[in-house]
Order: sequence, then structure tokens, then C-alpha cells
Amino acid sequence: MNETVKNIRDRYNKAKTGTENFFSMYKRAYELCAPNYNNTQPGAFNGQTGQPQVYDSTVSRAADSFVNTFVTTICPPQTRWMELTPSDELIDSIAAITGKDRQDVQENLTEEYQKITDAFFSALNQSNFYSVIDQFSHDVFVGTGCLLVQNSGDYFDSASPLDFTAIPPLDIAVELSPGQKITAVFRKQCIRYSQISYVFPGFDFSVLSDKPSGSGNDYNVELLEACLLDPEFVRLPNGETTLLRWRYIVICNDKIAFETRMANNPFVVFFWSLRQGENVGRGLLTKLLPDAEELQMMVRLKQKWLQMYGLGSYTAVASQLLNPAMTKIRPNGVIMVKDQGAIQPLQPSGNPQIQQLQIQELQQAIKETALDFTIPNDPRMTATQVQYIAQRQLQIFAGVVGRIQFQFLWQVVQNSLDILVNTGYITLPPELAKIDTKTTKLKILSPIGRVQFMNDLNSLTTALSMIAQVDPSLVQQYVRTEELPTYIFEQTGSPAKLLRSAKETKQVQQQMAQQQQAMMMAQQK
Repeated sequence: MNETVKNIRDRYNKAKTGTENFFSMYKRAYELCAPNYNNTQPGAFNGQTGQPQVYDSTVSRAADSFVNTFVTTICPPQTRWMELTPSDELIDSIAAITGKDRQDVQENLTEEYQKITDAFFSALNQSNFYSVIDQFSHDVFVGTGCLLVQNSGDYFDSASPLDFTAIPPLDIAVELSPGQKITAVFRKQCIRYSQISYVFPGFDFSVLSDKPSGSGNDYNVELLEACLLDPEFVRLPNGETTLLRWRYIVICNDKIAFETRMANNPFVVFFWSLRQGENVGRGLLTKLLPDAEELQMMVRLKQKWLQMYGLGSYTAVASQLLNPAMTKIRPNGVIMVKDQGAIQPLQPSGNPQIQQLQIQELQQAIKETALDFTIPNDPRMTATQVQYIAQRQLQIFAGVVGRIQFQFLWQVVQNSLDILVNTGYITLPPELAKIDTKTTKLKILSPIGRVQFMNDLNSLTTALSMIAQVDPSLVQQYVRTEELPTYIFEQTGSPAKLLRSAKETKQVQQQMAQQQQAMMMAQQK
């Protein structure tokens, strides 16, 4: 074992130890929220439910509601949930180099970015992204979601070069810096021998030992994948030099079987919340586990009470000597007593109404924690009430919109664009060397992004109204009203292509001025 492999295995074992500390919590969480998608029970992948000690489906239904809310508010299917626009730094740089007018440069770049955005969504909608995003959302609900972004390759007849895989959180081990930045992601998996060649093109098959006896021509091979933060400048085939920050290594039999360098980490890991010193996230489900456990206990007691009440227990006289140790109270059972005229029913004790109220309170608390604000089908509800529920749902998600944008959406978009550019699906304009945070701005157009937009727009409307009440002419004097249409389009997420360019706007203004002048001259005559 060489030094590199030994170092990777040591780092993997340390990161895996931190993950295993959460095994029991994650195991119980998946038993409650996703019994048919249980990442801790191997039998669940063989058609078994993996649902031990679960007596109520409230958590499972709340998890489904969270998944639906997450997808529809973050990245709704078949919609343009984001838009790429040029950064001010890129516009100023190109305007300074070319000497062109800044407005013309901005319009040209915006048009090019519109084409890139269109091509991105064309590839995304034809990929398996929306098939795996619900699986990823379930993992986020528990605490940690991992989405692997890869090139689908030429081995499959796919209309899109993008391929996504939702990896269960306990199948990976994440290494974090003291500042909670990801420095390495590890995954150990078994893969069929026949699949290695197209999953890892260029795999060194000489590292494989003799195949197991009786395995035939195909058998499982254990691999350890490691994606390490290891920046290095690499010279490209065209002679240019670029910085590739990530080193991707596949280890088999303690030997490096595959190695490459990447600009971005293909493992997109998102933590709902992360505590210092931990490498596994805590989701909304971990917060409501105590309530969920209490609910399971209360429902189980209610079931027992219903069995006793439905089938009943009875008492009867026994002539022989009674043994208290043999007395058992159970449904449809007979308890022997010393003195009684005939068989009598035994009345069950307890107050089922109080128990039901406690169950309802726990169910409501779980739904609220899981962001389950399902709009009830009640004809008595007003439009204002329905709007309030929907707005409340979006406002809670808005608390994590910043992390969702940069830790999840931007990483998915950047990895996908790198693949699309490298495969020739997208061609960048000559003035744009690459797409990154310095050259590109990501604008969220999904409902979660529009919450903040609408808040800003309402603030602007209030300010303009207050100024106009003092003196309407102040609005024209101090506010650039000619830029308001562009701002409103941007804030509401309306298509930018419907707006006229600066030149077209000037032409329309000149035509309107000429028409107004002609009308005035006609009136004077």
C-alpha cells in the first residue's frame, strides 16, 4: 500500500467514524418517515417494508409533504426555476477591454446567457434529475442529502449528457475543515465487474485480484471512491492553463485503479443544519423525533385499548383455588374470580378522549415542524386564508434560501454546465472563458426566490406611495422611473426577453414624442 492510498484510507476511516455515530438516529428516522425507502435496512431493497415498531403514518405523510414542498418551491419540474445573468465584474471587464458601450455589452451578454440557460434546462428536463430529486429531498428531511452529478456517457441511449444519482447519507463519509467547508467526500460501494468500464472509463483492471470461485464472468468488486480538495494548475490540450481544485481517485485492492482531476466536486452535499465538530447534518425530522416516538407509544396504547374495548374481557366464578400469577387481562379473555353470580364483562379503564386529544396535538406538532401546511379542502376558507397558508410555507423556506442557493442549486448548475460544455452540448461565447461565481450570477425564479422579490417590490411600492402623497413631482425628480419596468420584471421573475432594449426604448420614446408633437400642431391649426 503506497502512501497516497494509506492517507486516503486513514482519512476515510476517521470521517466514517463520525458518520457511524449517527447510525441509530438515522435508522429510526428512516423507519418512521420512509419505511419503503429505508437506507439502513438491506431488506428494504429486496421488496421488504423495513417497518418495525411503526404504528402511525403521520411522520411518513409529513415527510411526503416536505418532499413535495421542497421540490415545488426550490426547483419545480418543467419550469425555469433559475436564470443565469452576467456579473457586473464581467460586464465592466469586457467593456474596458473592447472599448464598447457598457449597455451594449450587457445586452449582448444577457442574450448569450439566455441561450445558455435555455440549453441547460433542455438538457436537465431530458435527464433523470426530477426522478431522483424526491429521493434527495427525503434525505434532506432527515439531515443530509447527497446528489452525484455525472456525465451519462455514450454507453446509454440518453437524450441528455447529464446523469444524477441520489446517494443515501450513510453511504458517504464527508470530511470537513474547521470552518465546516467540505475537503473530501468518500464512498465505498460494490459494483458489478461488467459495469466498471463505462462507470470509470480508463479503469486499470490489472489491480483486480483473481475472481471468486464460482462467480462466473461477472461478480461484485468493492471500490472506495475519494474526491479530495487538492488544487493544482493543469495545462489543457489547447495549451491554456486552468485550476482544477478536486482530485478524484478510485481505490481497489489497496491500489489506485482510476484517477482524474476536476474543476468542481461532483458530490453535491447539502446539510439542513450542521453543528460544529460533526460531519452529518441534522434535519427537521431529528427535531421532531421525541414527538414522533411519543406518538408511536400513544397510538400503540390506543390500539390496545380498542382491542380490549372491542373484544372485551370477562370474569367468571372458579371453584378451585385461585392463583393470582395466572391472571392475565387480555382481549376476549376470561378472568377467574372467587365470588360472582355469572360471567360479567370487565369494564376497560382510562379515558380514550384525553388520549385522542394528546395524539392530535402530537400529530399537529409534527406536521408544523415538517412544514406540512397542506391547504385543506374546505369551501368555507377565503382566498385570503389560502394565500396566507401558501405565503407562510414559502416564508419558512426562505430562512434557508441562501444556503440552498449556494450549497445546492449553484453546485448542481455549475457541475451540469461543466459537463454540457465539455461534451459540446453548450458552446460558450468567445469573451466567456468559463462560468463561475465571478462571471455569472444565479437568479432564483422558483417560488422560494420570489418571496424575497415580492417583499422588496412591496417595500418599493410603499416608498413611492409615501413620496407621492407629499408631492407627486418628487417622484419624477428623485426616482429613475425609466428603470422601474426593468426592476419589476426582474423582481417578479418575468421573462427578460419581453423587455425592449435600451435602443428600442429610445426609438419608441422618440416616436411617442413625435406623435404628441404632431397632435399638438394639429390642434393649433
